[in-house]
Amino acid sequence: HVGHAEAFAEFEEFLLPDRRGISTAIIRAAKGERDAALTDLENVSADSARTPLARLLAVDGLIHLGAWPQATARARPMMLQAEQDGDIHLAIDLCSRLEHIYKATGDRAALQELSRDSTRLAEMHDRMHPGHRHHHR
Repeated sequence: HVGHAEAFAEFEEFLLPDRRGISTAIIRAAKGERDAALTDLENVSADSARTPLARLLAVDGLIHLGAWPQATARARPMMLQAEQDGDIHLAIDLCSRLEHIYKATGDRAALQELSRDSTRLAEMHDRMHPGHRHHHR
């Protein structure tokens, strides 16, 4: 039901502008246009004019399609930039995406490095929100 899927994706992207280009890319992949879909998702994830949420959703799309190298190549720099910008919640969200990728690919070295990142981000979060007592790990 390609026509229905495309119509739904267009409607979703109309209602939720942060998903613009992401839902349609997933449909493209399902239609057999995987390479084009991955390019679309990579472009959204790298577009600094898009909202952080849109860029995060594009990484989620890459993960959904099992495009581990592309997802990692986008998520890690975004996580580090979010940390530098003080967007600790985005950094933590990306850290969890990277953890999923590294577990799926069995990359133990990357998981160890990420564990240090996660600890650093949790400490940063605790400093930003003293008494919050909610850990995002």
